[in-house]
Amino acid sequence: MADKRLWARNDSVCPAEVFALSPSSASLTLSLREISQLIPEFDQQQRRAVALTPNHAAVVLNITVGSQTVILGSDLEETVNTATGWSVIVDSVARPTAKAQVFKVPHHGSANGHQPRVWNEMLHKDPFAVLTPFVNGNINLPTRQDVHRICRMTPNAFSTTRLTVDRQKKRHGALERTIKEVVRKIRTIPNVPGHIRLRKTLSNSDPAWQVELFDGAVPLSEAVA
Repeated sequence: MADKRLWARNDSVCPAEVFALSPSSASLTLSLREISQLIPEFDQQQRRAVALTPNHAAVVLNITVGSQTVILGSDLEETVNTATGWSVIVDSVARPTAKAQVFKVPHHGSANGHQPRVWNEMLHKDPFAVLTPFVNGNINLPTRQDVHRICRMTPNAFSTTRLTVDRQKKRHGALERTIKEVVRKIRTIPNVPGHIRLRKTLSNSDPAWQVELFDGAVPLSEAVA
């Protein structure tokens, strides 16, 4: 549930807290209603659950360690209903008020996860923003427009991998025909997932965050060819 402290450490040297910013009461009600619709009377033809959108049950976390704050945006999307999505989080009077230095960009950087007020009211200027791309058939997130939008919000944006898809390898004709009979499109999946590591000492003598990129992770500005 939103506005709930999940864990806290009251330490005079290094206090810490994990605080849930979502789902709101309205979001939770909607998600439970959607789940209930997937449980009709027993039907042998019902073989699989259907993906639902928006992600009403997404859990956004506000994590504070010492004077540093990180917001993990989950897959939460913005909605036209001000009782759900990001607007209800920004307007909450119960959430922590400290602005975050690090932001896990929600929903793979897509436009439906973007709420300008989050960047203006909940994040420091030029925060460290990180995301993971998403590919499913013809759906590729973030789009080029999404990348340009995020890079306008901060120069410190990073992606776990590049957004370009490798060219298809040439295969024997029979194999190629068999593949096309089964799937519409095939792409190469990286052997190792990219990794973005952000570190910071809590000492005031070293205020800078250290960014390390592994296994294909890149600055978001370089993620699109």
